[in-house]
Amino acid sequence: MELGSCICRVIHRDNTLTNIIIRPSCLTACSDYGSDDDVDSDDAEENSINRNISYLNEDVSGSRDWFTTLGVTIARLTNLTQLTFDGLDTNARELERFWGMISASSSITTLNYINMDLESYEERVDAPNLRNIVFLRCTISKHILDYLLHDDEPPSSLTTLRFNECRIKNTNATGEIIDFAYNATLDIMPTHI
Repeated sequence: MELGSCICRVIHRDNTLTNIIIRPSCLTACSDYGSDDDVDSDDAEENSINRNISYLNEDVSGSRDWFTTLGVTIARLTNLTQLTFDGLDTNARELERFWGMISASSSITTLNYINMDLESYEERVDAPNLRNIVFLRCTISKHILDYLLHDDEPPSSLTTLRFNECRIKNTNATGEIIDFAYNATLDIMPTHI
């Protein structure tokens, strides 16, 4: 489900959400967010859902701080197993802290990066139970690949690394990906690299 259409469900920690897709249109929807929930400070102290609503209402919708709070909220969704980033600008200022906040999720097992330029990706999602990372139609540099994969120390839970129709800038990186996967005992599924 796209983040823009389920933002209220995320904020209210709807545990039926198992898959969220974040596209540039979702960022626009988030910038236009306006909660009808009026939470006073006493209610905000009573439970963390009200606290998140209060924080989101205090921050300017779509701002860096707002997305930081949203990242914390996403990380707390207990049944969210798959997160997809489709066409996002990885260096967008408003998302700077968002990537790190969702890394606290203990439920995310699969990350999908689709149609993204990952040549200068400065953050990575480092969820503790992450098992699968899929890149689809992405541009990736060797430097960023090393960074994404923890400088040859992948998360111990990572089992599958898939590249579908990706363009890797440094042609020597393909051999290094295979070496990395072999040393880390990963299933690597390159198609159309």
